[in-house]
Amino acid sequence: MGLFRKKPDPLAQRAQSLNRRIAELEAEISRLNHGLEPPPNAASQRPASASRPASPKAKPSAPPSHEPVFEEMPARPFESSKQPPTPGRESVELGLKRPLVSEWWRRLKRQFVDPPPTNEKLVNYLAAGSIQGLRSLRYERRIARNRIIFICVVLGLLLWGVLAVVWHSR
Repeated sequence: MGLFRKKPDPLAQRAQSLNRRIAELEAEISRLNHGLEPPPNAASQRPASASRPASPKAKPSAPPSHEPVFEEMPARPFESSKQPPTPGRESVELGLKRPLVSEWWRRLKRQFVDPPPTNEKLVNYLAAGSIQGLRSLRYERRIARNRIIFICVVLGLLLWGVLAVVWHSR
């Protein structure tokens, strides 16, 4: 039957197929790189008519290195855009000073506000249900809301039953 089988994750399957393709391409690249390197005894295989004396200024070329080339990046590019913290906030957060009402309000607000998402585009895709195989957030919220309503009704009926039994036993 398939009751206890886990449904395949389409994103994981796609990631596996892409990883296989990457491995195939890397193998092909390494095979082609080995085909481009001249054999070590290539100088001895030259015909006699093509051999001429090498110029004394010519230097033997070093084999190409396979080191990655990195782009120059500034040390901290976004640091200047941050606002400097207000003076005294560090001492409040460390518990050295009694916090102001505004600090208490800020801490209380931080407890109830979700942090901003790190990937806005992914959040939009999930909210709209644009990724095949994944449910939209609206659908997930509706399921969670219905589950909470069901639990509240069951607990209410259970409490009503307990109170009815206690009331009749008096």
